[in-house]
Amino acid sequence: MQLFRFLPTWVWLWLIVAVRGTSAMAQSEQSVGQLTYFHDAGSTVTAAQLTQPAAAPRFCPYQADSVAEKQMAGSTLWLRFVAHNPSQHDTLTQVVYAGRQPLLQLYVLNETGQPQQTASGGTLADWPATSYIPDGYGLPFRLLPGQHRTLLLALQPGLFFNNGLETPVLYSLSGYRAFKQDLFFRQRWLLILYAFVIGSLFFGSSFALFQYATRRDRALIYYAGVAFFSALMVIRIADYNLEIRTVSLLVHRFFAYEYAINSGAAGCYLLFLSELLHLKKNAPRLHRLTNGLIMGCGVVFILSLWFTPLLIDQSAGMVALAGLPLLTAFTIGLTGCVLAVVGLAYYRNLPLSGYFLVGLLLITAGYVVMLGVLFWGNEQGQSATAILLNTPSVYLILGILAEMLCFSLALGERTRQLERTRIELQLRQKTLEKQAQEALLLGQTQERKRVAAELHDTLGGTLAAIRLTMKSLNANELNTKEQTTYQQLMDMVGMAIQQMRHLAHNMLPDELAKQGLVSGLTTLLSNLNLNQQTQFIFNTRGLTQRLDKQTEFTLYAIALEVCHNILKHACASQATVDLVQQAGKLHLLICDNGVGFDMGADTAKTGMGLTNLHERANSLGAALTVWSQPGEGSVVSLWVPLGVLTPS
Repeated sequence: MQLFRFLPTWVWLWLIVAVRGTSAMAQSEQSVGQLTYFHDAGSTVTAAQLTQPAAAPRFCPYQADSVAEKQMAGSTLWLRFVAHNPSQHDTLTQVVYAGRQPLLQLYVLNETGQPQQTASGGTLADWPATSYIPDGYGLPFRLLPGQHRTLLLALQPGLFFNNGLETPVLYSLSGYRAFKQDLFFRQRWLLILYAFVIGSLFFGSSFALFQYATRRDRALIYYAGVAFFSALMVIRIADYNLEIRTVSLLVHRFFAYEYAINSGAAGCYLLFLSELLHLKKNAPRLHRLTNGLIMGCGVVFILSLWFTPLLIDQSAGMVALAGLPLLTAFTIGLTGCVLAVVGLAYYRNLPLSGYFLVGLLLITAGYVVMLGVLFWGNEQGQSATAILLNTPSVYLILGILAEMLCFSLALGERTRQLERTRIELQLRQKTLEKQAQEALLLGQTQERKRVAAELHDTLGGTLAAIRLTMKSLNANELNTKEQTTYQQLMDMVGMAIQQMRHLAHNMLPDELAKQGLVSGLTTLLSNLNLNQQTQFIFNTRGLTQRLDKQTEFTLYAIALEVCHNILKHACASQATVDLVQQAGKLHLLICDNGVGFDMGADTAKTGMGLTNLHERANSLGAALTVWSQPGEGSVVSLWVPLGVLTPS
């Protein structure tokens, strides 16, 4: 069911990609004659070719109303487009497309040859006289009827990167749409891969956040960063393919802000490592080093947020031109710091450090392969395999996915360790509670023995001495009234001696210690039946072996206390005690037909010794229930799991 919850999102995403790709291919086939893109050996310019001092040959026109010339000025490639709208009635929409360019500046000249602030006649997206076209985007503008415009494009090579630059071209609007649809179709498998990987990153990080959010774990900031990065990637890819104009105006800032993104990511990594590896406890010196690096990442993050807008406002081209090598060096430095921390942790055999080492090595490998593709990749292949293999960001997101997988395994292992520790602590606490309860019950047993002995030896001897002293009196010398009083005193002393003997015996009968619980309860109820107030009926079934002495004593004490409560408060004529072994449990059931009591009153928990009953039941791991209604008697039920009983 969890799969079907997310399945519609993925199915619809893939269907949209497939349908868009199919329709793009159909429109491309139908619009071949309208395409303004011209591709031959001269339409691909590499970084090496851009540095050649010789002037490049003149290009053939891409369409009837456009002439393209390119001129070389040092290492900068200049292209001049003369755009003309021959119609005297209709506005013509043109699109400048530069392909994958690290830096491209566009200058628009008016009739006098001077740069103008905006394209004449308005544009689909206004742009100034000097405009930075983001990587892979087309820049539309409009020509009024009969209008001429001259566009100058300045291309800077990508420094030491070979991007396989495509010659910028001037499209008609319909031709540009057909070209983009065809490009969308050719890159459909790349988009599916992006959808799968980025979707996995987003849903995986979101699931981790929802699953562990209640723990208030600082390590979860890593997953918050992954979710944020995934959302940015979705916006970037959607904008790249759909050219959402409101986003396109800000896309070039995304690259410049990667300084902040990388420093923030490194800080998240280090915080994640510090939390999961317990560096504060396991490696204090390494913990202090990690905190210093986290503070450094925070400072760089704040400075980059403040400094980047200044660079962009001064010159977007300068950010793009100088940003790539600086960003690469900055990323390598941060990766080295994180790897150093993980390497030291792994060297010290800290738990879970192996997961982090493997994860960081995988993402580092992804960065290295990405840089290798940027250096030596060839983007001219048209097959799906060639597009996948020659797209640098593929290796980066695969490295991020592998890293998050390793980090998630580490988080899962840490969660299991915490769960095992929690269970061990609970078991230890239960063991200590059981030992304390056993010690308490043992003390109570010894105290009962002592009190029984004191009753028998001290109070019993005193009562016997009183009785002997009274017998030494000559009753015949007493008058009638005194003889009556004498006989009453003798009877009372005899009854006191008998009750004292029963009380001492019932507190810890010999039958309980020698013959077990059944014999002890039989003797107890036989003695209680002598009072002729309440008759107790004892039934037993299924109990074939003796229990451990402590359990037998606890059950006997519970039965004794309930029976005494019946005698004191119930005013019952009959009570039943059942001891039955069934369904893997031992059931002690005591019922009476007395006056009962109100369960809602305070006595339901605290009166008549019920609190003590619950404590004794808890010591056995048993379930004790008490039911009573005024005038309907009461029922005490105790279920003891046989698993906690140990045969003596």
